[in-house]
Amino acid sequence: MRIIWILLAGVAAFGYSLAVKEKDVQALKDLGIFCEKEGKYCVFVRGDDKERLLKIKRQVENAAISVVFLNDEKKTADLGKKKTVDKPKAIMNVFSFQFISAIHLEEARKVFKKYQNLPYIRIEKIGKFYTVRAGAYKSYEEAKRHGDYLTLNCNIIPQRIVEIKNENGYFSKK
Repeated sequence: MRIIWILLAGVAAFGYSLAVKEKDVQALKDLGIFCEKEGKYCVFVRGDDKERLLKIKRQVENAAISVVFLNDEKKTADLGKKKTVDKPKAIMNVFSFQFISAIHLEEARKVFKKYQNLPYIRIEKIGKFYTVRAGAYKSYEEAKRHGDYLTLNCNIIPQRIVEIKNENGYFSKK
């Protein structure tokens, strides 16, 4: 039984970045994490707290994905200036807080209940994982004003939503 925990992590400034090489982008997408293409890398989280980013790096590597830890100096030297975002078709591309990716729905529901007061909290079925996310912000900066959690650029794909709590109450497909 394999459970992948992506820890609560406050990511504020952009001193450091976690990225994957192009060959690992699909594996990252299978976890429900999308990234921003920069040169030969695809950056999926940025922050100034190196220790928290190292914890996230270890968690993603537990899913057999090779993660590159970049700092501003390396990014300046290695990455091209032109940026493109790799996104599948979705109704919205937003910044959301992500709390957990787990194989079992029960594990995701525990975390869902813990953070049920956050706006637009939801459980998404992404590949074989149940992922708990909250919020749907237009920018990274806007998301950070609402909470100090792991913030990812992700797509809202209604077919993936298993359970959601919004201003109208709960909705569950299962």
